[in-house]
Amino acid sequence: MKNDLMPRYRVHRVTDLKPEELKRLGIKGLALDIDNTIAYDSVETFIEGVPEWIEAMRGSGIGLVIVSNALPSRARKISEMAGVPALGMSVKPMPFGFWRAAKRMGIRVSEMAVVGDQLLTDIRGGNLCGAVTIFVDPARKEERNVRIFEKRRKREKPILEAFDKRHPMGFYDLNA
Repeated sequence: MKNDLMPRYRVHRVTDLKPEELKRLGIKGLALDIDNTIAYDSVETFIEGVPEWIEAMRGSGIGLVIVSNALPSRARKISEMAGVPALGMSVKPMPFGFWRAAKRMGIRVSEMAVVGDQLLTDIRGGNLCGAVTIFVDPARKEERNVRIFEKRRKREKPILEAFDKRHPMGFYDLNA
C-alpha cells in the first residue's frame, strides 16, 4: 500500500467539516473537488447542505477554491453556482492545481486541506504537494465512466480499510 494514497482524515460528507475544527488544525483554506464531493457526479446539483456549508466556511474566513479535473465549462458552472473560484482541467494528481489554489487563497500549501472523494487523484495530489488531505465518502455511485470508477473504487477499498483500522474510534472525527 502506498503512503501517498492514505488520507490524513476522513469524513462522511464535506458538510461534516466544521470551520472551528479546521482552524484548530491550522487549516486556512480548502481545495475542493467537485464530483461526489460538493456536487453529484455529472450533474449541476449540489449535495444537500453544501450551499449553506460554503456560506459558513466563507463567513468563518476559511478560503475555498475548487480544484477539479472537470472540463473548464463544468468547473466554471459549478464555480458560478457556488460563488467559489475554480481551476478546471487541473490534471490531478499532479500538484500544480493545488499550488495554484494555495496561491490564490494567499496561504501556504501546508495551511490548505485537499478535500475529495478519490484516493488516486485528490488524496494522492494533496499528499504530493504537502497539503492536509481529507477523504470524503463518495456521495453516490458514479454514472459515467462506470467501469473506470469501479476499478478505482476496488483499488481504494484496501487503503480505506487500513485507514479504518488505524482510526477505529471515530475516523469521521477530525480530532481523532
